[in-house]
Order: sequence, then structure tokens, then C-alpha cells
Amino acid sequence: MLEALVAFGLVAFVLGFALPIVSGAAAQQARRLQDLNAAEFAVSLAEAYRATFPQMEAEGQDPAGWAWRITERSVAPDGQTSLDPVMRLVEVQITVWHIDRRAEPTTFSTLIARPRS
Repeated sequence: MLEALVAFGLVAFVLGFALPIVSGAAAQQARRLQDLNAAEFAVSLAEAYRATFPQMEAEGQDPAGWAWRITERSVAPDGQTSLDPVMRLVEVQITVWHIDRRAEPTTFSTLIARPRS
């Protein structure tokens, strides 16, 4: 009987340490998966925005619950170039968030070359 009690106490002691570690790792994994989903969604939005500009809406929501906002501004990170009369660089910032989750919105940015109009 004493051996069973000691074994039960030892198992409870080990589980008392292991359970918080495992649950913390699971929560961290869930956050990383949400970050990955946000990044993949932002990349797909950037590709669609580049391909359909200026027809794509700057804000919206998809059926899966993700929302986005796209802003852009002209930039010249390397100063003036010989292509400035025909091309311009724009920095596109894409902010994504999931409507049903309390996570902070995540902003991604990319540079796109556009012909001058």
C-alpha cells in the first residue's frame, strides 16, 4: 500500500511539472500557427493586389473571418535612378487580422514597381 502511495505521489509530482510545460507549448504552437496563417493570407493579398491593381479593394473581409487593409506610398529607397521617368516604386503595407480572435493586427510590407501613368 505504501509503495502505491509513493508511486502515486511521484506520478502527481511529475505531472504537476509536465502539464504546465505541455500546455504552454501547445498555446505557443497555436499562436505560431495563427501568425503563419496571417503571413500566408497577406502574401496572397499582395499577389492579388499586384496582379489586379487598381481594381482590388483596399479593405475587405473574406468568408473565413480574415479582414485586411492595404495602404501604399511612393518610395525611393536608393535615391534617384535612370528609370524614374518610366517606373516608380511603391511600398504596399498589408494589415491583416482575424475578426473572431483577440490577436493584434499584423502588418506586412513589400515593394512593387509600377509604370508611371
